[in-house]
Amino acid sequence: MPLIALHLFGRVLGVSGALFLALSTAGEQVAYAASEGAASEPVSAPPPALDPPDASAAAPPIPAPPPPPPRRPRESKAVAAPASSALRRAPSAAAATEVQSARDGFYLRLNLGAAYGRTLVQSDRISVPDVTSNGLGVALDVYAGWSLSRGVVLGPAFSYSGQNDPHASIGSGASAAGKSQSAALGVFVDAFPNPRLGAHFGGVLALASLTQSVSGHPELTDYSGGGLGFDVFAGYDIALGGKWCLGGLLRLGGTATTASTDVDQHALKRQGTNYGVALLVSVSRY
Repeated sequence: MPLIALHLFGRVLGVSGALFLALSTAGEQVAYAASEGAASEPVSAPPPALDPPDASAAAPPIPAPPPPPPRRPRESKAVAAPASSALRRAPSAAAATEVQSARDGFYLRLNLGAAYGRTLVQSDRISVPDVTSNGLGVALDVYAGWSLSRGVVLGPAFSYSGQNDPHASIGSGASAAGKSQSAALGVFVDAFPNPRLGAHFGGVLALASLTQSVSGHPELTDYSGGGLGFDVFAGYDIALGGKWCLGGLLRLGGTATTASTDVDQHALKRQGTNYGVALLVSVSRY
């Protein structure tokens, strides 16, 4: 029995080996045949490239657009003034033009108004009292000249101021009615910073006289002396038409004078000063 089993087992191993060999050979033949078939098939060539289209024949040329229409002129934003307002402004514009053209040539100015001043007269002797007066009065100016340049005038000037004081002080305590007057004749200059406008300012330098009288003892209290005077002023003019203007003027000024008289056969030296302010109405042609 063992020998029979060994014999059968050997036969089975032989048959199995033969079958395995046959299957391996068949697989190799099939793989070889597949590779030969793939190699024998022709390779398809890629499609030929297309020629680029002709640019000249691609599309007809596009006509140029028409030129833009002309631009409309920009409308002015200014609103025309009504005829009535234009007529109302016409005289003032004409007057301003006349004033502008008038700031050259001959110049004339007349000033008249109210003034307030203070006058003090002193002596070098104790026996002659000092006299002080303060009061309201009038002031008057006359200026006439010619333009040095446009808006600058030079010429002669005359000024007058007078004040009354019902209680002028005499010495240390006495009082009496007093009156003082000053006059000046000299040279003035008047300047307009902007010839188109009415503002102006100037000054006067002059020879001046000052008088003072007090009721009572005229030989001791009356005074008359001469010296120098000055004024500074500023004002504004409004055109009336032609070359004439009307305006206002503020003037500040003063005088310093001396005098020598004989009292009891002795020389008496006295000094008189006056200063004040005046508010004037001014009429000018320039």
